[in-house]
Amino acid sequence: MGPSGRLYTYTVVYELFAGLDSLGPYAVGQVEMEGGPRAQGLITGCDFEALEIDMPVELTLLPLGTDERGRPRVTYAFRPAQPKQGAP
Repeated sequence: MGPSGRLYTYTVVYELFAGLDSLGPYAVGQVEMEGGPRAQGLITGCDFEALEIDMPVELTLLPLGTDERGRPRVTYAFRPAQPKQGAP
């Protein structure tokens, strides 16, 4: 499974839950990963209006603050894929 894929489906969540309220409204999607499996995760790095089914996305890490011992908490997320260098 590679670090990129295509957005299969998504939704925007406006009803916030404890622990995620710092994200504000957020998007969650299913991504068809390279190699076939689907993964679900947060979508970041673009306005909700820019989301499109089948758009290329890539895996990224998203900081979620720190735990009670001051260690960073992170989760994976997806963002719009950056054009490859040298591509038109």
